[in-house]
Amino acid sequence: MAFDTNVDYDETRAAEINAVGWVFTGIAIAAVFLKIFTRVESKRAGWDDFFIFFSMALSIIATAFVSYSVTLGLGRHAAAVVAQHGMERYEQTAYWQIIAYPFNIGT
Repeated sequence: MAFDTNVDYDETRAAEINAVGWVFTGIAIAAVFLKIFTRVESKRAGWDDFFIFFSMALSIIATAFVSYSVTLGLGRHAAAVVAQHGMERYEQTAYWQIIAYPFNIGT
């Protein structure tokens, strides 16, 4: 596999990826907490609340996997990851990002 090596090796979007993922996950956590809290207080909690909570848990897991991918090199140029850490690290980055997809589908 050939990579374009004429890239800025210091360029990264890691902070943006983490910020977007965790900010929106935090908003989801707050919304689900408020919904479940109001449903329990009004004694109207139902089976659908379980699925909302389950979906939120899947979202947290997916965001954690993507965050782990960021620590491995997601958000950087592929050539930079391969040059600094080797092809195995590049494959691990892709692996953990792909593992997160089914959890996102579940949400």
